[in-house]
Amino acid sequence: MKFIVCVTFLFLCTSGFSRSKAVDKSEKKGKADGHKRMLKTTQEVVDCKDDCYLKYFLGKSPPEDLDLSMSPDTKCICQKDAKGSDYFATYFYDKAGIAAYSAYIIQASDAQWIGSHKRIDVSWRTTPEITKQGTDIMYEGSSAFKIHKGHLNPALINSYDCNHQIATFTYTNAIPQSEKHNIGSWKNFEAKIANYVKHICGPRGGNMYLITGTSNYIPSDKDIGQQPPPGAKISLPHYFKEILRPNSLWTAGCCVVPETGTVQSIAVWGKNEETNPYTVSLPLTKLEKFLGKLSPANLFPKFPKCRLNLFLDLDGQKNYIV
Repeated sequence: MKFIVCVTFLFLCTSGFSRSKAVDKSEKKGKADGHKRMLKTTQEVVDCKDDCYLKYFLGKSPPEDLDLSMSPDTKCICQKDAKGSDYFATYFYDKAGIAAYSAYIIQASDAQWIGSHKRIDVSWRTTPEITKQGTDIMYEGSSAFKIHKGHLNPALINSYDCNHQIATFTYTNAIPQSEKHNIGSWKNFEAKIANYVKHICGPRGGNMYLITGTSNYIPSDKDIGQQPPPGAKISLPHYFKEILRPNSLWTAGCCVVPETGTVQSIAVWGKNEETNPYTVSLPLTKLEKFLGKLSPANLFPKFPKCRLNLFLDLDGQKNYIV
């Protein structure tokens, strides 16, 4: 029995195999180098109305009224592998060299398997169609600056399936993140969100729609979740070499149970700096006020009920997968 389980685990983790969709036998398997595996991918810049991109947003409707002033040029990316299988969507600031946000879904049937695969050591990939983005050379020696490659769509919550996890290791899904923030409070909340999906949303039969994004605004303890007042000075972003290091990160999620139509939302905000990094949970409505430019953002425009049923005990979840 142990032999069968072991063989099955290795087979599921083989690059090119998805637990939900097996690949063609004729597909060439990637070579393993020690513990390193690499899934050859071809992320595609697509029309923003392409179904491959839109299907990762709740109701196929991307966020509205977001402050997207970090870069005038944006591109929509459908993150695909070499076989054409897609895994999540990214809205990218072409001139800033980082994403505005990545959108991803954890299906109810997959939630129970979160944590079943350990993080895999894979090479980070670039997107050929994108002119300005992170690279291996750019991040070489970044530890000296106390900068990490920070996932937007996290590897951890995709640990139910090897290929979904591997697909997150693309520079169009990464931002320069402070070391303390990445391995501290932000990491803890990635686990708290994963536990919510695994133990609360999934068991209810809910599909979890998540968006993780970037912002230039730095909140204070007093105005967290509030729009900056008219004329307020917004902290200018910093650059890590050629690409932007955002001042803040955020995640919003809405759990939708198709059978009953019930929904529930979560939201977090994180300050991306080395001296005083922190991450807090807050109601979705407050996060939307914070992310809007002239009016509150609408992160799930087709499902206004996400604003009404708020899960406010995210802090009570474990900061490791259980």
